[in-house]
Amino acid sequence: MVRKTSGGSALARNGARLACIAAAATALAAGCPAGRQKQAAAPEAPPLERTFHAGEQREYSIQLKVQMEKPAEAESAEEAKPPNAGGTSYAEVSLSWRAKQRVVEVDGKGIAQVEETLTDFRLEPAGQDSQQKAEGKEASLGEELAGKMKEWMAPAGRTLEYRENARGQVMGQGKGEAPEMGEDAAGPVTRWLKLALRPTAELPVKPGSAGARWQEKENITMMGWSGLRASTSGEWMEAAGGNGGKAISLLTTEQITGRVDGGTAKTEGDGEGAAFHSESLATLSLWDGHMSSGTRSATLEVTRNREIAAGKKDGAERRQRVAAEVEIRECRGNCGGQ
Repeated sequence: MVRKTSGGSALARNGARLACIAAAATALAAGCPAGRQKQAAAPEAPPLERTFHAGEQREYSIQLKVQMEKPAEAESAEEAKPPNAGGTSYAEVSLSWRAKQRVVEVDGKGIAQVEETLTDFRLEPAGQDSQQKAEGKEASLGEELAGKMKEWMAPAGRTLEYRENARGQVMGQGKGEAPEMGEDAAGPVTRWLKLALRPTAELPVKPGSAGARWQEKENITMMGWSGLRASTSGEWMEAAGGNGGKAISLLTTEQITGRVDGGTAKTEGDGEGAAFHSESLATLSLWDGHMSSGTRSATLEVTRNREIAAGKKDGAERRQRVAAEVEIRECRGNCGGQ
């Protein structure tokens, strides 16, 4: 049984936000004679919230680009090259699809049960470094990366089910939300993709008006990492083109650094570590908080000493790099030609 929407209070708060923004604009336009009186402070807009309606449907075009870079494996110690002397494998792949999002029901707390159907997958040929390709050393990495995309693609379509609350937080996802990248350091890019590929944005509990900024430290734990340092930052910005005051943009970043000391990326010695960085820019409706467009990116870099013989390292840092870019666009009437 489909329940009726229960987002009245959130709609009222979002309506109050629009009133606050309008009041601020009016006060700004009115101005104030210099030296005569102090202009009254504009009312602070409340945090933006996501509101849902049972039966609501939206369609999106989504594109994922992934780049992977790894040091080429030497077959013997004699073949090992010094750093910066080549020996790096590189591959790139692009995958696009359509996502149809439907709100099945909304409970009394305003939490929506969402069904997202993915169809029309299109995989672009993997890009490769020309020199490495000519030497025949790149095919394995390119095929590996393309293979990960093919494993996730579903010719008959893939349906995801999850819940989303008023803050845009996605909960209850199962398996298959994103392709497995198989990167080192406990897979932070894969975990990031599971949320980054959803056409929604987590909304901060901050005043939802352009110009508001914040920066915070995070206390997190990640399997295989130690000495973690993490921080996030965000900013509300004017939406591109203005959108008639009906939309706003949210820019968020996350930075994580630490040492990899376990799992598939176990390392030893000083100077070995990992860094993860992500950015997201989403354009959101000021009325109900839904996303109309977004661009997101994430990069993981792992440095380690190269092993030239069993138990011996040459002290040279080698790098593994995995980067992902996501572009999301709401379709207006026609999602063709994505």
